[in-house]
Amino acid sequence: MNQIIYFPTLYPGEDFRSIVFRYHTRSGNSLTETSEDLFGMLYYEFPHIPRNMNYFISVLPSTFGYTASYFLENHTFFPFFKAFTSSEKVDDYFDDILTACHKGSKRGGNIAIIRKNPILSEKIRYCPDCLTEDYEVNGECYVHLKHQLTFLDFCPNHFIRLIDRCPVCGDIFSQLNMRSTTFCSKGHSLIKNRLSLKNDLKLKVYNDITFIKNSSMNITITPQYIINKLIIVLGNKNYINYGGVIQKKIVVNDLFSFFTEVEMNKFGYFIKQMKKKKIEQVLTVIHVENNPIFYILLIRFLCESINKFLEYNEPFVNNLPFGYGPWKCINKICSRYNKYVINRCKTTLVKRSTRFKGTFKCPYCELIYIQYINTKNNKNKAYVKVENHGQQWIDKAFKLFVNGKSVSYIQRTMGSDKEKIRSYLKEEILKICSVQIDWRKLNNFSEIPQKYQILIERVLATHIKVDCTSDEKNLETFKKEKLEEK
Repeated sequence: MNQIIYFPTLYPGEDFRSIVFRYHTRSGNSLTETSEDLFGMLYYEFPHIPRNMNYFISVLPSTFGYTASYFLENHTFFPFFKAFTSSEKVDDYFDDILTACHKGSKRGGNIAIIRKNPILSEKIRYCPDCLTEDYEVNGECYVHLKHQLTFLDFCPNHFIRLIDRCPVCGDIFSQLNMRSTTFCSKGHSLIKNRLSLKNDLKLKVYNDITFIKNSSMNITITPQYIINKLIIVLGNKNYINYGGVIQKKIVVNDLFSFFTEVEMNKFGYFIKQMKKKKIEQVLTVIHVENNPIFYILLIRFLCESINKFLEYNEPFVNNLPFGYGPWKCINKICSRYNKYVINRCKTTLVKRSTRFKGTFKCPYCELIYIQYINTKNNKNKAYVKVENHGQQWIDKAFKLFVNGKSVSYIQRTMGSDKEKIRSYLKEEILKICSVQIDWRKLNNFSEIPQKYQILIERVLATHIKVDCTSDEKNLETFKKEKLEEK
């Protein structure tokens, strides 16, 4: 290990590859010699995130005083990628970045390339106006980090379209063909054909990336942290149903509607590609790791910016489907009608469905009613169905019927359907006598044979205990009572 005598001055926001390239061109070394001198290992091109940084720091001139962390934080997008990588992987990557101790998938540089949609451009890109300013101020040009984001095709400072090749001869810029002047390798000017370009959403996403890059080394941001906080926000914005299920399809559709499909396409996300399987992967650690830009857009949709998202501290409690009570009685003849007197609700999830069933019983009239609510759409109103009107309601309906009121009248005045009323009447009448009639058509008390009418009226008037197994016995009891009265 030989300490190098000279190393170029670092420029603000300079890409690490540019720093190494400037040393390489000034040293007169071959690529092999430069990579061996700086990293103690062979590189075929200069990486955005290097390996063996401890070696690199050790060979720099002693007057530099920089650390590996300084280079990573200020001259790479490592802090940004770190925020979207699980803690376990970050530890492995960081170890390899420092000591080149891993092989294969654990290599440090992989933290920048494992994404579904590439974050960094494959080609080196420049802003013509930045080239001009850098050359005027520093006497040389360099690669700016901010110009290397794939989705950002304009300079966020000058709003000029970025170039990745000479506009005259097509000479492509790369890790081994970076520009130190405002001319390409063949002498053509790179600053003449300037094109204005600006996209507000891309600029906002760039600002969010910059914020994360500048913050993630000082505050804990991980995929799981992002997921946990997003769940709180989604819950408070009604994207989580009563069963605690995140309505991912609705979230994705709303996201694409909010930014429009055209804007989402510019970041490499297409609604047609978000099939059921992919939507199910949303809000999983692996999906966050693979799609940082998607989650920046999602956060911006929900919270307007990364900064507001990180500051978001509203608690979320998943409400019960039917609330916390008390609930009102809906029995019109109950003394507590429309009063909130029911203190208990039995809630169950209907099998093989997304509906919840709530069962309510009034402690005064014993009416039991049920409600259903669909968890697929929290905005759906629960609909009500009476399961049992309670004995108080049944007794009144029965008395009205015996006193000559029709089933139709009872339906209108007491608020039930004819089928239910006939069912109650049948049950009450059969407790007294086993009369055989067409219950489905019963509408008036006069339709019942007269001998049974007499028995029913007597039972209703005197509350005689009857033997529902013997009509003859009941009639005999009635006759005896008549004789006693005479």
